[in-house]
Amino acid sequence: MKENQPNQLLRVNLQADKPVIPSGRAGERILEINLTAPPALDDKPHIPLNLSLVLDRSGSMHGEKLRYVKEAALHVIGLMREEDRAALVVYDDKVQVLMGSGYLTSQVKNEWRSKLSQLQSGASTFLYGGWLAGCRQVAEAVGDNTFNRTLLLTDGLANVGVRDPGALAVHAQELFLRGISTSCFGVGEDYDEHLLEAMANHVGGSFHFLETVHAIPLVFEREFTEIVNVTLKDVKITLTLPPSVVALVSAGWHLNRQGDQMTISLGSLTADQTQSVYLRLSNLASNGGRPLEIPLTVTGIGPDQAEHRISTSITFKPVTEAEEASLSPDKEVMARFAAVDLSDKAREALKLERAGDRIGSSNLIQSSLLQHEPHISDQTRDKYTRYSEQFSLGLDKVERKRRHYQEYQAMRNRQAIRDYRLAIGHRGMFAQIEDQSVLIDTAAPLSIGLQAEWAFMDRHYPLAQEHGGITPEDLSNLLGKPVDIVLGMDILRELYLRLDPQRGVIT
Repeated sequence: MKENQPNQLLRVNLQADKPVIPSGRAGERILEINLTAPPALDDKPHIPLNLSLVLDRSGSMHGEKLRYVKEAALHVIGLMREEDRAALVVYDDKVQVLMGSGYLTSQVKNEWRSKLSQLQSGASTFLYGGWLAGCRQVAEAVGDNTFNRTLLLTDGLANVGVRDPGALAVHAQELFLRGISTSCFGVGEDYDEHLLEAMANHVGGSFHFLETVHAIPLVFEREFTEIVNVTLKDVKITLTLPPSVVALVSAGWHLNRQGDQMTISLGSLTADQTQSVYLRLSNLASNGGRPLEIPLTVTGIGPDQAEHRISTSITFKPVTEAEEASLSPDKEVMARFAAVDLSDKAREALKLERAGDRIGSSNLIQSSLLQHEPHISDQTRDKYTRYSEQFSLGLDKVERKRRHYQEYQAMRNRQAIRDYRLAIGHRGMFAQIEDQSVLIDTAAPLSIGLQAEWAFMDRHYPLAQEHGGITPEDLSNLLGKPVDIVLGMDILRELYLRLDPQRGVIT
């Protein structure tokens, strides 16, 4: 069932797996809420930015990592306007506010360059202290129409101060109520991905995994591009539910329920962005045989500080149990819900695997697959069956983070983007992709490799062992450089590539 309100820049669509509930007993329905943010307007006002960059300078950040972090920070500051504000906080076992929140005049930007050029790595990782100091800088500069966000980067486990994900999430929620969001950037293999994601989820920010140091400036730039294209902030969905109804929300969104009011906070949306939210509603029952209506209101603040508000509802008609059972659920809704819910459960399974409960992790994947079996594709079934097998054997740190980030992006309907090291020379165009030396050859119709298949970007691609009598070993000998995979057009045509030879990165 769809409900739309015309003449609104913000658009809302509601759809359930079935538009009915059984009249003789309590029922369960899947509700899909789709929000589409207003488009960008040529004459839209610029939302003044109020940012804090919180950078890990612990001992593990020495050398190349810290160099790329400095480059990323300078790039973001260079993109900001004079009416924007920013603060620079660094931390190891101690916290330093190198630049208090201030407007970014030319003189202030020069001071940033000077401070960053002198930055060196230090000792342990006081993540909580650095993050809180950055948020305080943002809080002191909050205005009526500012976009307030802390950008937190770390490459290690928090080993000083508050380290419990639950406690950090509580602090994050308190800050979110004051309009301050946080985006978290995890670099390398040692940070706690579940902690950083929980922090970002509870404050309407984003989580990013930077597998290579070369990705740091690019991902910071991507985050900044999203921020400046926000057309709706403080987005909230409020549902009025009967007291007996239990609502479970997939994808880790921050929510609050008081009595019959449940509010889901989505943070900000960029121009024309569509965000889907899925709820499993249990104990749905009609009152005296009357239809059950669930009202819903979506609110958000635009760049001009005007409130966007849409009120709508979805109604479930009571029918006999036989009629309800005979009505097939909407296949497309259930397929979309299954994709998000499986990603959500995979994240929970990864927590179990990380904690050492490999059997529990594998069983959670298997039970989720069984639940969604009628609504998933063969490709999805194969993917999570492999997960179940891999989780039961255990993952290394990098593979665990790859899987987690992949599922996070899928769960939040985000485009999957990866950055890898690129080298272009007379021997060809090589990318170092997840421990594989990959020769990118747009003239090759077929991909070949040392292994029979290649797991990449949520897919398993079959690889031939030779083409035209040429094997990867032959190419390695010919080029004097290891070749694990030759990426031909059979796979390349399914990917969108961006080359940045200057930075040595392929996206």
